[in-house]
Amino acid sequence: MVGPSGVGKKTLIDFILQQYGDLFERKMSYTTRAKREENLEKAQGNFNFVSEEEFQKMVIDGAFIEHQSRNAGARYGTAYAELERIK
Repeated sequence: MVGPSGVGKKTLIDFILQQYGDLFERKMSYTTRAKREENLEKAQGNFNFVSEEEFQKMVIDGAFIEHQSRNAGARYGTAYAELERIK
């Protein structure tokens, strides 16, 4: 799902998972950004937080199906292994 910050992507995904959780599962993304408020990060559980060095190694190793830099240089990516996990 794609959209600007604050448009309601997470709200829509949460609704779909509540209604159809037996059909869908949330994927985990990798990011180099710092964790936000601890309780929020635990509740959302959407990210594997890694160092810039670890992220770069994953890029070189071809671990990501897609990756990008945004938000003041933070990097985000979806690993092939994560898609295999939820297959």
